[in-house]
Amino acid sequence: MGALDWLTRKLNAKQPETAHSPPLQTGVTTFTQNSLQFLGQQEGLGAELLEAGFRGALLQLPVVSRAYFCKVRYGSENVNRAGVCVVSAKGSEPKVVEALAPVIKRHLDQEYTIDILFLSERQEAEIAKTCEPFYNAI
Repeated sequence: MGALDWLTRKLNAKQPETAHSPPLQTGVTTFTQNSLQFLGQQEGLGAELLEAGFRGALLQLPVVSRAYFCKVRYGSENVNRAGVCVVSAKGSEPKVVEALAPVIKRHLDQEYTIDILFLSERQEAEIAKTCEPFYNAI
């Protein structure tokens, strides 16, 4: 098992079921979650490799101004998840998901996931307390 495999398994424990819509053609599922906690930055070699891939994808999307890679928790769940948290001029943007999903698929086994979240201004202010953006548009 390589360093990336070990780290991604450690960072992304098997995730519980969450109410969501049917999968999109890309294999991505969507859901809305009102209660969200930002628990800190994803760190390590695996996180750095994923961030590099995410940066390459985001450079092609001028609608994205910033992105964070952090640990998140939804509602009252006791499970930490990995999340790419995006600040986009248009809010939820399907092209961002389409660009990031292949990076996630390339680096992770199917049983592990990374969530893609679109942040409101209030959420970005909250995440900035615990994380630095890995992507900042110029």
